[in-house]
Amino acid sequence: LALSSSAFVLQLLRDKDELGTRHGRAALGILLFQDLAVVPLLVMIPLLAGGGSGLLRALGVAGVKGILALAGIAVIGRKAVGPFFSRVAKTNSPEAFVAAVLLTVLATSTGTERLGLSNTLGAFLAGVLVAETNYRYQVEAAISPFRGLGLGLFFVTVGFSLDISFILSRWRLVFGVLGAMIIGKAAIITLLGRVIGGMDFAQSQQAGLLLSQSGEFAFVAAGLAQRLGLLHPLVSKAIMASTALSMLLTPVLERASSKITKEWEKTRADSIINLKDPELHDMAKKEKNLVVVVGYGRVGKTVCDVLDKKLVKY
Repeated sequence: LALSSSAFVLQLLRDKDELGTRHGRAALGILLFQDLAVVPLLVMIPLLAGGGSGLLRALGVAGVKGILALAGIAVIGRKAVGPFFSRVAKTNSPEAFVAAVLLTVLATSTGTERLGLSNTLGAFLAGVLVAETNYRYQVEAAISPFRGLGLGLFFVTVGFSLDISFILSRWRLVFGVLGAMIIGKAAIITLLGRVIGGMDFAQSQQAGLLLSQSGEFAFVAAGLAQRLGLLHPLVSKAIMASTALSMLLTPVLERASSKITKEWEKTRADSIINLKDPELHDMAKKEKNLVVVVGYGRVGKTVCDVLDKKLVKY
């Protein structure tokens, strides 16, 4: 539940053109580190199913397998996949690029599964493998028409995962997990943004509420853990239901965070004006369409000259 939804959050930030903002960059950085955490977590889940005294040995074996897999990806990515995509590029066919990407995904997924690791991990590593080539942007352009379709299918599967009868029968459990997750994650990220990130409250709470949902990894992890006997079906269903509901609430939480930011900035601006210049505050109350020039350097002087010529009050 700790990992947020990269697909959902990044799409929201792109739609609102906020990837370049302070909270957008903070959210992107957190999501990137969370995506990196997926690899060891996918390795750990099958090992935890073994349990008992052999767990440490299994962890050691998995560590060796993981290192071998990553080393193999690094070597193959430079030696085999690069020339392979060079040959594909000579065909000048976008369809060939799509087929090459699918082949790469299937090959790496099969390879990691043969090593006793998750095939989801293989799909993730396939993206890393393609990114090692010189054709990553061409591949991205070739598969871009499928990105929206894939995201749409993902949201369809999220809708399918909602068991309405289970939510109604176990609503205390589901909404308890949902509330604890959203409040806990939002509070932690807001606090970290203030203490470590150097952001003000408005920016940090925006990042906190934006990342307060659980992500697509929860469906993979809960389903895998249930199949391996690590989670009771009741707990797995509660996790999936609360995850789906948290995703549905994300646009609402994002709008709420924007309103909180506007009110915070308005209150802060009013308090600064009241504190430093009461006359300016009174003038701002009376005048409409007043331009405020902050800083009177070379650019500020030029702006004021233009405003004078246009007879605009400032």
